[in-house]
Amino acid sequence: MVFCSFSHVECDRFTKQQYASVMLVQVDAMLDKTICALSNVFIGSSGSTFTEDIFRLRRGWGSASHCDEYLCQGELPNYIAEVD
Repeated sequence: MVFCSFSHVECDRFTKQQYASVMLVQVDAMLDKTICALSNVFIGSSGSTFTEDIFRLRRGWGSASHCDEYLCQGELPNYIAEVD
């Protein structure tokens, strides 16, 4: 059986188990976004598409708060590994 319904997954032949696994990951991600979007306050990561999706949902659903913000806004990341 051929499934080609994912824009981020190459069109390929999936078994029913592989298809179900991909669908479960997508459901988990949407559930996480929904929970975050309905929270009292959301603090996200700058540059994250996941964060931007949540902020967009919060504005659209009227659940945005004046306390919503980005974590470490304006700071440079300090987690970049040095080359040894």
